Amino acid sequence: MTEKKKKFVYILAAGLLVVLSGIILYSVDIASWFDLEKLEAMLKENGIWGIALFLAIRCVQTIFVFLPGEIIEIAAGYVYGSFYGLLLCLVGNFLAGYLIFVLVRKYGIKLVQRFYSLEKLREVSFLKNPKRRNILCMLIYLIPGTPKDFLSYVMPLTDMKLSDFLIISIVGRIPSVITSTYGGHILGENQYIYAVLIFAVVGAVSVCGVMLYQRLSKAHAHKESKSEVIGRK
Repeated sequence: MTEKKKKFVYILAAGLLVVLSGIILYSVDIASWFDLEKLEAMLKENGIWGIALFLAIRCVQTIFVFLPGEIIEIAAGYVYGSFYGLLLCLVGNFLAGYLIFVLVRKYGIKLVQRFYSLEKLREVSFLKNPKRRNILCMLIYLIPGTPKDFLSYVMPLTDMKLSDFLIISIVGRIPSVITSTYGGHILGENQYIYAVLIFAVVGAVSVCGVMLYQRLSKAHAHKESKSEVIGRK
């Protein structure tokens, strides 16, 4: 990619972030995301702009993590159904992942440190190995409860290709997102018992996923010296 094209991509990414943040600050009452009926009315009465607003919120949530992702996924299923809710969530993740990736590639570890500590970065030192990086990254995305949004900041610090990252991050999210959107959908159908069962199973699997991830990351983190942090600059 030429320097001129790179500059255009960075400007586009930064502009998108500003626009998305502005839309949310102007339009959204965060408390409404905990009142699904109110949220459904707000999004549907705005038609295509409601969809645009949802995508903006999903993007900014992925970047700044101001709400747990599961809340937005459940809301998506409640309002738009399990399939279209899944689709919208993944589109939002794609846009946010692209934005984060190009900005981190531009500004490096200094940008990442505004969100995460060096100690946190050492937890994923096992992703340094390029021979198994893609497989491990996919596994982290597939396992419920793991810090998926964190990887959006980590992988640009490696030599992973943008296309590989986007494919892995989107495909790997599908199982966890579809369970949340389906749970939200059946909540909207008043099937509360089934919804509770789904969320209970997902919660149990997530706890196991968190424990597995922590065990793996701690096993590698304590072996790394302070100078051996994942990253390119």
